[in-house]
Amino acid sequence: MVVVMVLSSVEDAMNAIWHTRRGRSLFRKIMDYLALLVLLPISVNIALAGDAILESPKIMEYITTFIPSAWVVQMLLKLLPFIFITLSLMMMYLFFPNVKVKTAAAFCGALFGAVFWFIVQRAYVVLQIGVAKQNAIYGSFATVPLFLVWIQLGWIFILLGAVLAYAVQHRNSYQLSGVESNARQELQRTFDILITVYNNFALGRATVLDQLVEQCQVVNETDLARPLDLLIQGDLLHEIDRDGTVAFIPCRPLEQVDAARIIRLILGKDGEADSVGGYLADQIVQAAEEALPAEEFPDKYLTGSHTHQAGAA
Repeated sequence: MVVVMVLSSVEDAMNAIWHTRRGRSLFRKIMDYLALLVLLPISVNIALAGDAILESPKIMEYITTFIPSAWVVQMLLKLLPFIFITLSLMMMYLFFPNVKVKTAAAFCGALFGAVFWFIVQRAYVVLQIGVAKQNAIYGSFATVPLFLVWIQLGWIFILLGAVLAYAVQHRNSYQLSGVESNARQELQRTFDILITVYNNFALGRATVLDQLVEQCQVVNETDLARPLDLLIQGDLLHEIDRDGTVAFIPCRPLEQVDAARIIRLILGKDGEADSVGGYLADQIVQAAEEALPAEEFPDKYLTGSHTHQAGAA
């Protein structure tokens, strides 16, 4: 149970890095967790045992009976742990996020994570031996903080590898720091999302994220995270899984969609009216709600011909 909770937390972290809000089916979770539970312990044990094998004359003598070249044996024993850790991280980056991750991006992230994981692991082994030699009585207790630091740093570099994988896959649009959008941009994106989703639904198809990014003219899907969340929470959109890809469909009929509802979603409807600022804010929100009558939105734009009408305007 504890292992499942830990892996579930790792999955949530991967989904947060890849900016996806949708979880996976229980069957896929079980299969991915089992695969990682088999491969990851083997990889870690091989990584920890590689140096011990090199230091053992008996084991080396036994191995050299099959591989005569001692140099080849040493290279294999040094490379195998790195290869296993890289493959384990690559599997994690490929299958844990509920999005389609390219193999090249996952490999770059896994390579980064494996390199720094081994650096931290090497430092942990050296410090552990040093502490044990310096204090024979309390050496075993002193290794506990070192072990916790090693675990913490190891996971940090594993998560950084996932961030690098995301950056490699979105290298043409990746931003180191998010740019805060203003209220006008949020309104613009919200209306564009609704127009795209409803018009696609009228044609009998769902709307995928890539199409929303193109239609809303944003850098990447991260810029659409808040409008999409608000529309889903406001029961205007529904998120579905279409062949492993996140897609969106309307959640209510056209006659129940109006501009006032959308404005309240973005600007909010609860304010402190007892202050002057609250009164003015309420007046502005009310004016914004009344600015678009039904014949303007949704009737004019949710018909499949909004592009031409917007151009004419």
